[in-house]
Amino acid sequence: MSGWVSVSAQRSAYTGEPLSRASAAVGDLAGHGLDFCSAGQRRFRALLALLACNSDGTENQLTRWQLDWSVAGRIVYSPEQHALVVLTPIPHLLASAALVHPDPVRRQGLPGLRPLNAHPDGLWFRLRHVPTRTLLRIEAVESEGTAVHPQVPIAWEIASRSWEILPEEDVALRSVPPMHVDAEQLMAAVVVRLGSDDPEGRWHVGATLARAHQRGTPSPLRSLWGRGRHWQLVCRDRATVTGLCSALTGAEIGLAGAVLLERTRSTALIGHREATLRLVGPG
Repeated sequence: MSGWVSVSAQRSAYTGEPLSRASAAVGDLAGHGLDFCSAGQRRFRALLALLACNSDGTENQLTRWQLDWSVAGRIVYSPEQHALVVLTPIPHLLASAALVHPDPVRRQGLPGLRPLNAHPDGLWFRLRHVPTRTLLRIEAVESEGTAVHPQVPIAWEIASRSWEILPEEDVALRSVPPMHVDAEQLMAAVVVRLGSDDPEGRWHVGATLARAHQRGTPSPLRSLWGRGRHWQLVCRDRATVTGLCSALTGAEIGLAGAVLLERTRSTALIGHREATLRLVGPG
């Protein structure tokens, strides 16, 4: 971005957050604050990344759990220290998709997530992730040409408020491979940048995901898996590889300490301390 702009304004330009929200999240931090969070919140975001970035039905998913947030089309991520805030014009649909449905045929939602409370008209929803003891907030935000028509979904009213983990959830959570803390930070960094785009149009992530939803085509994110220090995210197009690589390593909103180790026409290897994430595109 040309000229001097505040850290909050720069973050807002890349993430799509309202400036007021970005300013509140940044606060007195020295940087953009996208990755400054509690250990529990970091673990929660890493788990969310595994669910959100696996869409091709392969065996490496969390025992076939699905987290289908494509219903929202465009999502804006607004991370805070102790909570991940997600902004969407249709918060009731996203809240319903996030709730656990342990059906033996189609298990969906985020294992361990429980409803706390909601705005009476569905303008916002607060959820607690029991294993990591941290929060997810889903809030309404106006988007271009889209009016917000909030409501409280029936699923919210009947969802279990017990903090006891269901056996199906326990199996899913135990299926996550061991993850080094530096890899956990990389995974968390990925998920909070899934809604980001370069304000000057040089690369896109959020717009690419939203465009796939509008066209009814598969998500550009195919699979994210690995073990320990080394992980791999397979994408359906090279533009998504470029976008995520730029978002993670760029000077403006990149993860502090993340560096580009290798780059080819269709792949990028990103290092963060002792961990690596290989982004792989077609051909």
